[in-house]
Amino acid sequence: MASKARIAICLLRNDLRLHDNEALSWAFKNADFVVPLYCFDPRHYKGTWHFNLPKTGSHRLKFLLESMVETGVPYVDANMREMAATGFMSNRGRQNVASFLTKDLKLDWRMGAEWFESQLIDHDVTSNYGNWLYSAGIGNDPREDRKFNMVKQGLDYDPDGEYVRLWVPELEKIKDGSVHHVWTLPNSVMGRAEVSLGSKSRTPTEAKQRNRFLL
Repeated sequence: MASKARIAICLLRNDLRLHDNEALSWAFKNADFVVPLYCFDPRHYKGTWHFNLPKTGSHRLKFLLESMVETGVPYVDANMREMAATGFMSNRGRQNVASFLTKDLKLDWRMGAEWFESQLIDHDVTSNYGNWLYSAGIGNDPREDRKFNMVKQGLDYDPDGEYVRLWVPELEKIKDGSVHHVWTLPNSVMGRAEVSLGSKSRTPTEAKQRNRFLL
């Protein structure tokens, strides 16, 4: 805790929360000059790991992966939103999401596996972790170049874009398969569809950059 000009800045590290310290909690509620600052830095979690995730990993994981409902790839976004809303994701969706998170966003596959475990109503430990291992290109069939093309997959399995429009309603005015690659559409088409990239929708490149900083 450091103090300057009657302002006390309280740094909360590891998995310490404000209400874990009775005196600090009381001071925060009763003194305007006490400001809690939560440090969101993996270096503060050294030695508190489970599956290489920090003790606070369930909350950090939730923050990271829930944020990916806006990855900038409509087919991935649709699958992530469906799972968040219903607890279900199709087999094809699971393969594509796992490929995208591990190969494009460079996430540790274990984070994705634990997130699926917490969300899926039909979760099976063996299938889930086996599938994530396979998608990450490791395990008993290691191939680092195993990767799906998200646009091609979307066009193959949702050619008219109906699934994407259902779960990504901000793109509902784009009425054909081009909804899978909206960032390539002319500005005139985007304008008529009332879609503005960089506001509610992101490009895949923006998603990669954003999630690299999150990790």
